[in-house]
Amino acid sequence: MGEVHPSEAPALEAAGFPSEAPALAAVGRAGVSSGVSRRDWSEAGEAYADRTGGGSSYTALLKLGARLERAELLRRRWRLFVRVAAVCAPWHARARERAYAPGGLGFHEVRTDFEERARKAQRCEEG
Repeated sequence: MGEVHPSEAPALEAAGFPSEAPALAAVGRAGVSSGVSRRDWSEAGEAYADRTGGGSSYTALLKLGARLERAELLRRRWRLFVRVAAVCAPWHARARERAYAPGGLGFHEVRTDFEERARKAQRCEEG
């Protein structure tokens, strides 16, 4: 069973959960990272509601489970984004090097742009 961070316990108690709520949250957080389904969360919430008399604490537990699932999904997406960026960054750097190397397409474009701007600056100084 997982441990609850000390900062989570007061928030759970303030939401109306009894003293065993932090343990449920720890189980829930461990379950989210191991792939517990929404149905499992629902069953856990119903079991908790049956023991405590139901009510708003049941819905609060389900909301907590949904937030934990969403946070885990966002963490997974962020990790994927970082991995893809790490793979693509060297490719992009090599493409830039090839484009702006002497003789590359980018080199010719930048060179003509520079020459046009230099001519324009000379005309402005003369006239």
